[in-house]
Amino acid sequence: MTQAGAQAGRLQVALLNKHLSGIATVASIAPFLGLLGTVIGMIDMFNAQAIGQAGQADPAALAAGIAIALYNTAFGLMVAVPALLAWRVLRARVDAMVMQLELGTEQVLHICSKPQRHV
Repeated sequence: MTQAGAQAGRLQVALLNKHLSGIATVASIAPFLGLLGTVIGMIDMFNAQAIGQAGQADPAALAAGIAIALYNTAFGLMVAVPALLAWRVLRARVDAMVMQLELGTEQVLHICSKPQRHV
């Protein structure tokens, strides 16, 4: 009975954790994608500087490269922060459910293991 309870508990824990890794992956990757966009924006900015005539860069082209960099950084953070927050909240809920499951299983097994008195 103990083994069956433990096996059922492990199955339920696996089901509760099923999608948490996907949320954690999004929260981990989003800042890197924002950083990639930032690097691309900075490359555009430096290309605008290099293309400028007589060492004078086009301020509009520089501003456009900086804007690309900042937008990508912001979008990466706009995805990462809520995803990380959601992961933390859901992880705490799953941990609480697992604790309730373990305590409930212990109580059931304790009740079932008591000797039965026949009246």
